[in-house]
Amino acid sequence: MLIEAGVAKFLDENFYGKLKAEVHRWNDKEHQFAGIDTTINHTNFDEKLKIRGCLNSTYQYPSFEVSMLNRGDEIDDGWFVKPLSTDYYAFIGVYSYGNDENAVSATS
Repeated sequence: MLIEAGVAKFLDENFYGKLKAEVHRWNDKEHQFAGIDTTINHTNFDEKLKIRGCLNSTYQYPSFEVSMLNRGDEIDDGWFVKPLSTDYYAFIGVYSYGNDENAVSATS
C-alpha cells in the first residue's frame, strides 16, 4: 500500500496536477469498493498498478481479473466483470533501475 500511495502522489503531482481538468482522488472505502480511484471531469477511473513480484518484468501490468477468492474463501466476481462505477481503467506500469520493490521512489 505504501508503494501505491507513492505512485498516487507521483501521479497527482506530475500528471493529474498538470491537466486542465477537475480532478479528485478518492481514498474512502465507499469509492474504492465502487472501483473509483480518481474522477476527472465527472469520469471515473480505477487505477490498476501491480508491483509485487513484477518490477521490471513484462508481467508488471495487472491481468483482467475475471474471478477471485473473497474473504470467505469463496469464488467471487473479479473487478473486471463485477458491476462497478468505473468508466475507464488506468493501467500503470512502473520501471525501476533496481530490483528492490521496497525502495521504489518516483521521479518525473
